[in-house]
Amino acid sequence: MATDKTECDEDLKEKFQILKFQLSKHYNGRYFKWLRFCLHGYIQLEDLDRDDVTAMSLFNELQRTGEITPRKVRLLLNIANLTGFSEAVGQIDQYMADNNVQLVDEETLAASRKQLFKMLRQIGQDELKNVIHNYDELNKFEFTNIWDAVFILDKEELLSTSSNITRFTDCLGKSVQDRRREERPTTSSMSNNEQGIQKKDNRPNRGGSKMKKRKRKRRPNRSESETEETATSSNNEQGIEKKDKRGRSKMKKRRRKKKQPNRSNSESEEAPTSSKKRMRTNVMLQTEKIETYLIEIQKDKCSRASIFTPATMREKYKVDISQMFTDMELIKELENNKGSKPTTLEEMVDIISSTPGCKALIEGEGGIGKTTILRHISYTWATHNKSNVFEGKIVFLLCVRDLEKDEDIFDLIVKQLDMTDFNLETDLPKDPRLIKKFIKKHDNKVVLLLDGLDELRFNNQSVISLFRKDTLKKSTVILTSRSENIDEFKKECNVHVIVKGFNEKSIGKYIDKHFEYFEKPEMGKSLRRELDIMNQGWLRKHEEVYSMCKNPMLLLSICILWEDNQSLPEDKTDLFKEFFRSILNQFHKQQFKETREKFQKISKFEETPANYVNAMILLGKCMYKSLKENQLSINMKDLNDTQSTTDMIDMAIKLGFVYEEAPISKSNFERMFMPPHKLIVESLVGFYLCKLCESEGIENECTEDVRRILTPLDDNEWEVIRESWYLDLAREFAIGFLGDKAYAFFNHWITNNLSTYRSLPEYLDCVKEPHKDVVINKLINYMESKDLEISNHLDDISTSTRMFIDHITEGVQCDGHFIRLIMQLNRLKDEMVHFSSSSCRMAGKCKGKVIAHIVVIAECDEVTIIKNLLGDSDEFKHFVTECSLKQVQLALDTLYISGNNLHNIDVNSISSLLIMCPKLRQLFMSDCNLSGDVINHLGTECSLNQVQLPLERLYISGNNLHNIDVNSMSSFLIMCPKLVMLYMRDCNLSGDVINHFGTECSLKQVQLALIELDISGNNLHNIDVNSISSLLIMCPKLTYLDMSDCNLSGDVINHLGTECSLKQVQLALERLDISGNNFHNIDVNSMLSFLIMCPKLTYLDMSDCNLSGDVNQSLGYRIFSQTSSISIRMARYRW
Repeated sequence: MATDKTECDEDLKEKFQILKFQLSKHYNGRYFKWLRFCLHGYIQLEDLDRDDVTAMSLFNELQRTGEITPRKVRLLLNIANLTGFSEAVGQIDQYMADNNVQLVDEETLAASRKQLFKMLRQIGQDELKNVIHNYDELNKFEFTNIWDAVFILDKEELLSTSSNITRFTDCLGKSVQDRRREERPTTSSMSNNEQGIQKKDNRPNRGGSKMKKRKRKRRPNRSESETEETATSSNNEQGIEKKDKRGRSKMKKRRRKKKQPNRSNSESEEAPTSSKKRMRTNVMLQTEKIETYLIEIQKDKCSRASIFTPATMREKYKVDISQMFTDMELIKELENNKGSKPTTLEEMVDIISSTPGCKALIEGEGGIGKTTILRHISYTWATHNKSNVFEGKIVFLLCVRDLEKDEDIFDLIVKQLDMTDFNLETDLPKDPRLIKKFIKKHDNKVVLLLDGLDELRFNNQSVISLFRKDTLKKSTVILTSRSENIDEFKKECNVHVIVKGFNEKSIGKYIDKHFEYFEKPEMGKSLRRELDIMNQGWLRKHEEVYSMCKNPMLLLSICILWEDNQSLPEDKTDLFKEFFRSILNQFHKQQFKETREKFQKISKFEETPANYVNAMILLGKCMYKSLKENQLSINMKDLNDTQSTTDMIDMAIKLGFVYEEAPISKSNFERMFMPPHKLIVESLVGFYLCKLCESEGIENECTEDVRRILTPLDDNEWEVIRESWYLDLAREFAIGFLGDKAYAFFNHWITNNLSTYRSLPEYLDCVKEPHKDVVINKLINYMESKDLEISNHLDDISTSTRMFIDHITEGVQCDGHFIRLIMQLNRLKDEMVHFSSSSCRMAGKCKGKVIAHIVVIAECDEVTIIKNLLGDSDEFKHFVTECSLKQVQLALDTLYISGNNLHNIDVNSISSLLIMCPKLRQLFMSDCNLSGDVINHLGTECSLNQVQLPLERLYISGNNLHNIDVNSMSSFLIMCPKLVMLYMRDCNLSGDVINHFGTECSLKQVQLALIELDISGNNLHNIDVNSISSLLIMCPKLTYLDMSDCNLSGDVINHLGTECSLKQVQLALERLDISGNNFHNIDVNSMLSFLIMCPKLTYLDMSDCNLSGDVNQSLGYRIFSQTSSISIRMARYRW
């Protein structure tokens, strides 16, 4: 019985904690000052005046001092009634009814304080001056609102007696009466009367309203008549309908002119001006209303962002960021890849807020604290912190995953607003376009905190358009993301910060804050001792767990597990097993309450009831389907498609791993379920993959329900599991859950495709050390039992691997099975990068073959290895040949082979290389002594095989391409539709090549995607001007053109200006370098015509062009007078 009573008391404490959290949500933002006023006398003033104080911390203090308890809630109820929050009153009533709590018969709030509170609520910002005038004591102090004023009076003990409170209340009442007297309407309000505005009749027994019409003034004098006509002439001149007594419409425009034929011009123009002024005033009022509404509503939302449920916990468990936020280790990446430096959150926010239109990227792993940083920034802005973060701006805290396929940022903002509330608060129409137009027009006042780029669905382009400044250019944007697929955002951002998590000092500080918040400081001290935080030595008792503590979300979970069990997990997988057990126990406990059976806690994850396990597998299977598409939500259709029973589906939804999302629109009836964090999805998918592997070969022993869920996957699906970016952590979780049975998972890496073995060593290293030998031996046995078609290739690669390891290491034993060799090679990645061609003793053929084998099977920096180790055409040829024989596809993104002597390279080698690199975006082949035959053959080969190359950047400068074939070149460029940069500097090209190339592309009606083109250093003296204009026209996106040192004459520029002017071509050029050419005969007008056709040009280099002094002066003056935005270099001088 004693145990039951203890459990009952604990349960009531939990419910009381929930009640406090519910009530604290009502007293955030501006309403917090109401609560602070009510608690004067119950809590010390110095505690009420702290910067970090919140409603929840005040409730905790009241509970600590015994003013409120789980069975003593009179004070809370009185405050809720006084402040008028009916929802709060309902929550307290519900709590009392559910838990049989009776009200203690005692008075909690003094009547004089209650009366003062009611009067304070009537005081607006306009009455402050009257209050100060009527109450002399306030003249000594500074404050911005009446609530701060009364708090100052409380601190100075000027309201310490009932008589003082009564005197101040009377003063407030006088201020209210003065305001009402000023607002009372008078008969002299001509402008309102003339517009027919309703006025209340103040005479006795005539309380109705009436319209004061002009017609009642039968004989106005001249000045009154003129004033009246001026005020109404705007409507009359526009021909606005007027109605007489009988409702007949009439036009007064002409009659007005007849009555006043001698009015001056200034008088006749006064009315339209007045109308415009009124229109501008209305627009300004509307703008002010929208801005005020958005600031208030966003501050209210952001002030509540501090209280949230951690991703791995159930809804009942909440934390307050304002109480527990701890600084993290941040690294700011410097511009132009010049390294990085440590920074702080305060410094980061200062840089962002002081940079107009700043676009900031916050990068970090899952759970590292990116979301917490955004919540903290938004909370700081909303609560008027002393740091004045984004003062005067409107902050929107948004989740990127909420963006639908055809939505943009405007839609995302409007979606979180209640347009009915907007209408009631502003008296403006419920039109979302009003909000969108305001944001677009006043984007300099907008701060967008966008959370979770890695969770973006549908390849929506609206986020990258913000960073490119295609939309909302002046807005401030802070975007968080994991590290995958953010290269473009790195290039476009102004500030790039990497979150490293907690350092040693922060870990200890966070633990202290956590347990102090939950009033268990001794437990925090014991956890610090167990983690051995202050140990400066090499070894710790829980080294792996300590490394996880750098991740705030994992540290929070470790604190909770320590609170429950006073024990620590060994690694991330064990930690998530404990998460699962904690969530399941909460659901388990609720089930026992409903059935009134005795609760039996799940003490080990392995003892989880089978029906719970099956429900988790079901969730994991559905989440796998979503995660491989980088989506987190699942819908009811996914669950039903598994053909599981209704009971299993119902349990999967209720376990606590997902919550039901509100529908996106009223017409959308699809039930959607969302996990609280991406790590929950990844761990459940890993759990599903674990059970899938465990069930292989024993399907007949499983129940019918489990067999339906764990249907074996085909080879294509396993390829997705091996290679998908989005499943990286899910793979690690699967390996951890399987333990010494992880070989069952790795068996799916043993295929006839050599490229599958590249990632095998990385994931084998995820196996726990005690299990590693068992797993590797089982995997080797499985591999040897398979009759692989590539066995001979594997033996060949093993020989090359031993040879390579022997060359880059000394005295290291490199014998063993293929799997052990590639694991050893994986550990030598750093040494491989620094290994150069000069230190390699292998011969050309052997060397090319060995490098090919290493690149095929090693997860390494292939770009650097190829750049450092392949030195001539013979080695390169054997490298390509070997890759072709092994039928591999390289994952190369960049290939750098510049500076090698490839004069006798087989032309087939280059085309074969490009075909076997389907992801190659950048190719560097400058200064390789290549001939035009290579490009000719490459173009012919690509054209014949209809190969589309993904190349974006091609550097072939410094090669002798004089014999290049124009048809082949154009064919090659057509096969590279994504090519944006082409550098062909010093390639011995002639003007005829460019002429034929321009003609060929023009005939084929080709449009190239080129943004940068460098053909400098080529002898183009015989170039045809039509060819250049054709070239520019077929490159509509070209922003950079370098034609320096090309032996061009002034005639080319003259004709180019005339040609562009005749064709009315608008070029996108921003930078133009035509220095080092002979422009002595240039025509200034033609040059100017050409520049006018380049409205975006910001840089022009014409140095060393043999310009005369007169041309220099004339051209410089004309350019500056008509295109002043251009920065010019002419004749070695910058003008």
